[in-house]
Amino acid sequence: DGKILERDYIPIIIGNTFKGQLWSYTDVTQNKQLQKSLEEAKNRAVASEKAKSTFLSTVSHEIRTPMHAIMGFAEQLTLTRLDEQQRFYIHNIQDAANGLLGIINDILDMTKIEAGKLNIEMGVVNLYEILKSVENILEPKAAEKGLSLITGFDDRINNRLNGDAIRIRQILMNILGNAIKFTDSGSIHLSMELKLSNSFNQVIQLTCTDTGIGIAKDAVELVFNDFYQENSGGYNGLEGTGLGLSITKKLVDMMSGTIKLESEKGMGTSVNIEIPFPLVPGQASHEVMHNMETCLDMQDKRVLIVEDNKLNRNLFVMMLQNMGCLVSEAENGKEALDIIEREYFDIVLMDIQMPVMDGPTALSKLRERSDRDIPVIALTATAFQSEISHMLNMGFADCITKPIDQKNLHHRLCMFFKRGKSESLYNTTLKETILTRIKEMAGNDEAKVANLMQYLLEEVRLAVQEWQTALLNSDWESARKILHREKMMIHSVGIQGMEKIIRDIENNQAGKSDAEMHLMISRLIDLFLDIEKMFMLGDY
Repeated sequence: DGKILERDYIPIIIGNTFKGQLWSYTDVTQNKQLQKSLEEAKNRAVASEKAKSTFLSTVSHEIRTPMHAIMGFAEQLTLTRLDEQQRFYIHNIQDAANGLLGIINDILDMTKIEAGKLNIEMGVVNLYEILKSVENILEPKAAEKGLSLITGFDDRINNRLNGDAIRIRQILMNILGNAIKFTDSGSIHLSMELKLSNSFNQVIQLTCTDTGIGIAKDAVELVFNDFYQENSGGYNGLEGTGLGLSITKKLVDMMSGTIKLESEKGMGTSVNIEIPFPLVPGQASHEVMHNMETCLDMQDKRVLIVEDNKLNRNLFVMMLQNMGCLVSEAENGKEALDIIEREYFDIVLMDIQMPVMDGPTALSKLRERSDRDIPVIALTATAFQSEISHMLNMGFADCITKPIDQKNLHHRLCMFFKRGKSESLYNTTLKETILTRIKEMAGNDEAKVANLMQYLLEEVRLAVQEWQTALLNSDWESARKILHREKMMIHSVGIQGMEKIIRDIENNQAGKSDAEMHLMISRLIDLFLDIEKMFMLGDY
């Protein structure tokens, strides 16, 4: 009759003699129906969130792509000879575009937070680099208003901390951008200081103080609320979403930090943020690398720009030529591969979403065809950290989010060429980490260390062989099973930075293309081959 029964039994034993069984049947129809309804509701919710995420990603790309062209060509116009009226028009175009981009960023970020999709993606960060990057972006805006922008950095802060560089930069941009926006005269101070330090982490204090219009005392507690604006009619004609500080507080909370705001009407505002950052193992506590002040000469660097949007492609060409680069163009991935076969390039800047052949497919085929490891930087209008992390997991050397201006494109490329030489240092650190873990597990017994290392190398060779077979057959289910087996080993020997790529590979609901899966599995194979080379001569 459609009822669902659960059956159980109890054995009947009398005088150590088995006499039979007592069977019990329980009607669980209602529970099962409720469970089925909940599963169906969950599946609908998952499908809805996936559609929402896809929609947001698409909207982000479609809006940011023309915004990049508008802001970029406006910037290029400022570099030409203009009369006062033309400069006035360009200035207003830039202000309006920056304001619109800020609103887009706020709305997209807020939607991600509400959907629970905005995660803190941990990685190695250099806070000094982030501070200088933010200063480079906002200093011209402060100078326009005649404001003094002063930054300070505590040299005791470790240059390799675990954190989310994009979200830290976003926090600084929000609080410093607000300070500039609501200050007409005087100065703005932004500093990073070491508050606490031990063997495991450092607590960093970020302080931004301005001489702006300030906030009424009864409004201080409300500024972190969604959409709250004390001056609802706008300040000097400036409008916003009222989400900047709300998003900042949510990001600080997600980093286990605290944020406080002190202000007095007409006397300025001070924002104080404290965030704990875990130390990266194996690094000196007070090693500082202030390498942001100088930049490599980009003169005569050979650059291939791959971008299907003609306006954006022309803009990138102009920006690169202003740096002295020798630039070639391609409209899609297939055209780029043909050009790379004929010419040498120092670097390739490649859009992700293109007709004919997209970025991931082109990168995958490039890695198959070419014995030269040409660095390929992804160009994307998608601002979500999860998407950016996914591109890095696929093997793109870096990721530049559009829109980007002339100064920051120059800076990003310069810093990329500087950091491009750090791979040997990473492998040395990785080798030391693995050896330390193995010796700990073996109790520093040389014979046990040798046995464990032999086991590790056998496991590495087996995984490489099986993954290579999976790649040939595009058998991603088998590749996932191999990864599931190797996860424990990856964790046990102290290999860091693989969490995001493991999640990306294991998430078989994300609908990744064959090219994306091929790139990510290839990344794991390269890592395992590097480990094999480190120890194949018995150097342990």
